[in-house]
Formats: sequence, structure tokens, C-alpha cells
Amino acid sequence: MTKPYPTRKQTVGISSAWAGYEAALSGVVYYPRIDAGCLKIGGEHRLDFLQRQSSNDLRSLSPGKSITTVLTSPTARILDLLQVFAEDQALDVITLPGRASFTAQFLRKRIFFMDRVSIMDLSPEWTQVDIEGRGLQGWMQEKWGEAPPEINEVIDIQVAGFEMRVLGQPGLIDPGFRLLVATQNATRLTYMLAAMGAIPIDDASYQALRVEAGVPASGNELTEEHTPLEVGLEAHVSLDKGCYTGQEVITRQVNYNKVSQRLVGLRLEEATAPGVDLAFEGRQVVGKVTSAIVSPRLGPIALAIVRRPFHEPGTCLSLTGQGKKQKAVVCELPFHIAPGA
Repeated sequence: MTKPYPTRKQTVGISSAWAGYEAALSGVVYYPRIDAGCLKIGGEHRLDFLQRQSSNDLRSLSPGKSITTVLTSPTARILDLLQVFAEDQALDVITLPGRASFTAQFLRKRIFFMDRVSIMDLSPEWTQVDIEGRGLQGWMQEKWGEAPPEINEVIDIQVAGFEMRVLGQPGLIDPGFRLLVATQNATRLTYMLAAMGAIPIDDASYQALRVEAGVPASGNELTEEHTPLEVGLEAHVSLDKGCYTGQEVITRQVNYNKVSQRLVGLRLEEATAPGVDLAFEGRQVVGKVTSAIVSPRLGPIALAIVRRPFHEPGTCLSLTGQGKKQKAVVCELPFHIAPGA
């Protein structure tokens, strides 16, 4: 077994460039979702329609709950990752950043003449902000007088004279939540969060936490190059529901053990970049780096899609095309971080 690279214990005294990262490890941070998408699917057949288009079983969806499902192509490639929650007369759908327009158009093309379904892109009308951090325990109750939602729970609250929808989600460190507010109230929300002690987290810090947690992202791992099972989205794929677009391919992957590649972590010697190929024994290309950062606590790490059986933890690979050979050791996700690091 290859020894892992030493952990860089830099939590104390992290550079000011990582202020948001350090704040997330001890307090509460907020991260506005740039180009976040929000669709509204209405009509009598809305639930049956989306059930036919995506991977998870939406029949158990009820008010106050959300279900995450994958929109896939006929070849089971990832088109979007959707968080769906029900209102009385519609389904609200959160899309991946930058995908709302594509997904709305894609779904409209799949409406049959007998379907009573309407699809609206309301993305500009809503601002989405993620709330993260180890200091979240009790924070929402203390600041807003409301218990935080459980993962996949949806609650509506009113704070400082405006309404917010709060979606419980796993978070990058501990369970967190996402706020949806009318865009006209976005500036007020930012001032309110700052007044309550929440710190804005910059994109570099957020991406470092994301890679450490092994969470796939749009444009990196969640792309049309991969199927849901290849990037760790098994929890959002039902193997018991009826037909949906891409089901046959996913069923074959499961029944015949045909998931040929997997999302893994990499410990590196030096920083790298997405798109760099990975080779086994310096010759055979077996994967590609999809996300790469220099973690304040772990040093250079990356996410990668790697072919079986080279995805096994401890496998030693090398990066190619960087002018010199660099070792990359496969490890499990999320990355292990020693207590106190």
C-alpha cells in the first residue's frame, strides 16, 4: 500500500486568502449561487411527466419534502441534477448552475400532445444562497427562531419582513441549507446574514471544501461525458421505478456490473489542473482529473474519473502531459482529514 502524503496542518494561521475557508471550519458562511436555475413545472400531468424524464422515483414527493433526481439522455449521460419539491399546483425544480435554460428547452421538446404540462424558467426571479459551516448547529434557531430543516426538508419562513424558502441539504462540512429569496430582496438578505455573523465565502475556498468532501460539480464531474453511477449519484437513481429516459443503459450497468469508471480522490505531489490525463505505470491512460485544488489542510488534491480496476484506493498513477512525471495516489472520498487538522 502506498503511503499517503503528509497532512498539512494549517488550520491555525491559514493565510488571509483563505479567510472564508477558515470561517467555515468554525463558524457560518454563505455562498451565493451564481447563475442558479429555478424552473416551475405546472399542469395536471406534471408529476407523471417528470417521472418519465428522470432517474429517481418522484411518486413519494409531498409538500415540505424534496427529492433529487438526475435528468439523463437516452444513453444515460448526465444532463442536469434536479432538486424537486412540490407546491399545491406545481413542482419547483432547482437545476445545476447555468443549466436552467437548456433543461427547460429539453423538457418542452419532450411534452407529448396529450400531456397537460407547462414549464417556466423563473431563474431571474429567485436568488439562491448556500449556508454552510461547523457553527450552524443552533444558529438558525438562535437568529431566526426557527428549527433548521432536515436534509431534503423544505420550509417557508418570514424574516425581517420578507419570505424565504429554506431547503435542507447535506452540506460540505456538516448538514447545511439553501435559501431561496425573491431577487428583489437579495441585497437585504446579504446585509441580514452579515449582521448575524455569517461570513461570505469566496469561490476558491468553497471549491476547496467541495473537493475535500468529494462532491461532484456541474461542468467538472456532472457532464454529458458521464453517467450517474460513474460519479457517485447512486442515491438519486431508483432501480424499481418504471421507464424513464436512459433507464436501459443504467439497468445494464447495474445488472451486468458495467460501471466501467468511478469518481475517486487523488493525493498529489504538486498542483495540477482539470483535464490532465492519468496513466498507470506511465503508459496506459486510465482516467482524467476533473477538479483540482491546493487544500489548506491537505495540500494538492484532486477529483478524477478513473477506469476500473485502477480506481481502487492506494493505486499509484501518474499525471501525463505536464512536462514531468508526477505521482497521484487514489484515495476514498470524502478525503480523510485528521481530527484537529
